[in-house]
Amino acid sequence: MAEQQKTAAATAEAEAIDLGEFSGLLEKDFKVKKDDSEKLQQLVRNLALAAQSRSETTTISSNAIKSIKSLIAGIDKMLTTQVNEIMHAPEVREMEGTWRGLWYLINNTETDAKHLKIRVMNISKEQLADTLEDYEGQMWDQSPIFKKVYTDEYSMLGGEPIGCIIGAYEFSNHPRDVGLLRNISGVCASAHTPFIAAASPRLFRMDSWQELPNPQDLQMIVNNPAYASWQSLRESEDARYIGLTMPRVLARLPYGTETVPVKGFTFEEEVGGDHNKYVWMNAAFPMGVNINRSHKLYGWGTQIRGVENGGTVLN
Repeated sequence: MAEQQKTAAATAEAEAIDLGEFSGLLEKDFKVKKDDSEKLQQLVRNLALAAQSRSETTTISSNAIKSIKSLIAGIDKMLTTQVNEIMHAPEVREMEGTWRGLWYLINNTETDAKHLKIRVMNISKEQLADTLEDYEGQMWDQSPIFKKVYTDEYSMLGGEPIGCIIGAYEFSNHPRDVGLLRNISGVCASAHTPFIAAASPRLFRMDSWQELPNPQDLQMIVNNPAYASWQSLRESEDARYIGLTMPRVLARLPYGTETVPVKGFTFEEEVGGDHNKYVWMNAAFPMGVNINRSHKLYGWGTQIRGVENGGTVLN
């Protein structure tokens, strides 16, 4: 008899009630003021609609608290799915990685008003290439980039010469990449400032940096005819002002209760061990931090290599 009563109670608890009854339960349990009654009804409708979008039917029990928790869990699940889709889009991951790399550079650099400043130029790789291509040849010193780096600072009385340029770009042996590096090397050579960016895995005929541990004959790769323009760039005098870093640096851990908890709702970033779903930053940013640290300590950005001599990437 006792078991039958428990079963009947459980069945009654699970029976669906309409939204009006649910609203009444909320008003009773939470003592909602009359002025807030309309807002409550709208909230109930929104919760129910959210739950319906996840299943064919919406079951709301006579336990208001339990029902709310169930609906919130359903909303959290929907948000998790949508946010994962957005965050793992290649364009979004790349943008987040760039912003986090810039934050890392700024947050780990001890700037001051006189000797160490960070300036940001918002220009894409394609825009930079197009601008420099428009001024190739005899007009190269008329480009806006040249004026920004050399004319306005290096050659100007009272100017502030740029000590290093960090490019949040990746470069391979693609002809346009080689052309951009050749053009920017000329500008940097004129102002005696190095340009630090990153190497793309495609430079070494890899699809991803995960292939880096695999044995390769790099000499054989770069001696291929497809690397003729690359080799020509390397042998040029201005190439000494170009530095490419590798491989890449993890910008943040995936979000989750065991890694980086999210405030506001229960969110687990679904990466599934796929390295392409992690957020990476350009390795040029940590290199820039080491250069800035050396400049701050010694007045010259030379202590930047070796575990004991400024080459370690911290934080």
